[in-house]
Amino acid sequence: MSAFVVDVNVAIAANGTSGQADTTCELACVKKLRHVKDNVIVIDDADRILAAYRWHLSMSGKPGVGDEFMNWVHQNKSTSSRCERVILTEDPDRGFEEFPNDSDLAAFDGEPNVRGCCRWK
Repeated sequence: MSAFVVDVNVAIAANGTSGQADTTCELACVKKLRHVKDNVIVIDDADRILAAYRWHLSMSGKPGVGDEFMNWVHQNKSTSSRCERVILTEDPDRGFEEFPNDSDLAAFDGEPNVRGCCRWK
């Protein structure tokens, strides 16, 4: 099985609620989320990723595929065969040490750092 980190924007696009994603992108995101559910999701030990999912998606699992994915992650967060927990180390410049130190990612998601764009405060 493969393990995947899934940006919340993939689930938002799969819900059809992303302003910039066209239908082709939305369908690709749906396909990717279904693929991840057949593998392993990677989330952090402090639930920052889950917090980002909760901020933008519905815990009920409805009405969209992204919401369904959020519900699946929540249900499987303690199942080692479906969810891998990793430790993230905060970094004042990049948000997290594990985030690549790449100038092309300096304004990832339109924000100056990862923590800001995902409301991880």
